[in-house]
Amino acid sequence: MNRRRAVVIRGSDWDATQAAPRAAETLYNLGFDVSILCWDMSGKKPARELVGRGYELRRFRCYIPPRSVRYFLAWPFWWAWLLWRLLRGRYALVHTMNVDTLVPTLLGKALAGFRIIYDIRDALGMALSNVRFPVPQFFTMMDRVLSPMVDGLLLSQGDIAACARFFGRRAARRLPVVQVLNVPQDDPPAVYRTPAARPLRVNFSGFISPGRGAFHVIQAFGQRDDVRIDVVGEIRHGSLRKAFEVIGNATLYGRVPHEEAMQLLDLADVVMILYDSALMTTRVCSANKMFESMMLGKPYLGTAGGWPARVAERFGLGWAVPYGDVEALREMAEKLNADPALLAAAGRRGRQCYEKFFTWPRQRANVLALYRHVLGEGPAGPGRACEGWKRFLGTYLDLKRIEQ
Repeated sequence: MNRRRAVVIRGSDWDATQAAPRAAETLYNLGFDVSILCWDMSGKKPARELVGRGYELRRFRCYIPPRSVRYFLAWPFWWAWLLWRLLRGRYALVHTMNVDTLVPTLLGKALAGFRIIYDIRDALGMALSNVRFPVPQFFTMMDRVLSPMVDGLLLSQGDIAACARFFGRRAARRLPVVQVLNVPQDDPPAVYRTPAARPLRVNFSGFISPGRGAFHVIQAFGQRDDVRIDVVGEIRHGSLRKAFEVIGNATLYGRVPHEEAMQLLDLADVVMILYDSALMTTRVCSANKMFESMMLGKPYLGTAGGWPARVAERFGLGWAVPYGDVEALREMAEKLNADPALLAAAGRRGRQCYEKFFTWPRQRANVLALYRHVLGEGPAGPGRACEGWKRFLGTYLDLKRIEQ
């Protein structure tokens, strides 16, 4: 018997995060033959190859310089390439990520009749909310106008109520919605290192940029004998790289495989999750590092007012600091070096919270519920989670529900 066909679409490297590989594996286990369409912005990777469990991967190869407006100018070519692939693929289900993929996917649906799961990983309207009018408003309008036309919504953000206000309620009144947080897919069996400090070992990883508190970390922790900084990730900002290189107590690892990144995270005493508070996405995001830190029993420092910091404060698994407050970071370093027991206790609470709320099987159940509902295989009657999200499937997770 022929298996049904499904495709996962992402406008970046397919394995830049766990999101696309995880969606592909879930669809494969549901009985689909899976393809992946993505954008290779380096322009150097193969146009076609087999990955994962034998998924057919096709790349749109178009070089885009970092942080270039050419990214948006290339959208029509990306859309034309996607539409051609979608019409040829004979797919039953399309799992598409972010608004840069949505226009050709909706056109393909009108012409080919497949079902669409719209996975809002990084809402551009939220991520660009510190940019002048009309840029963030344009992308917000795109999401609000186009999202009601899909068959199901998947949100990775932590604060669902804030998302309801931001995206508008039209889509949620018509569509099933699930929340699938950016939790690790695998929980490796290991004896995790207990945070100890003296000196305090700080992990600063991911996309290393000024907008993620990098210069504040340098100003607060640089040239100190009681702090060591592991910088794990790509630094595209030239002056930022030089600033890390001259402080003397930072080790720059660059981009490393995920397994090595987790080993370095396990060596940390505290993890930095500092996102610019001027960005709306900071208030709602569920950062990968947040859950990886909890999984490995490591506390983190988050931007005050952001969802990661609110979770940290509620459960005592980390601390909140005002974004840009260098003195507050210095005081935290001194406090944690003086009392390492605080680190160990926060790490234990983080691991307990992870096991209770944030494992992948819990999130995977939400994904499966959405796929099955959209395909007409059940569940038949999604309930109401909160005002404005009338057809919410899966576990509704915000701080009020966590506390219950």
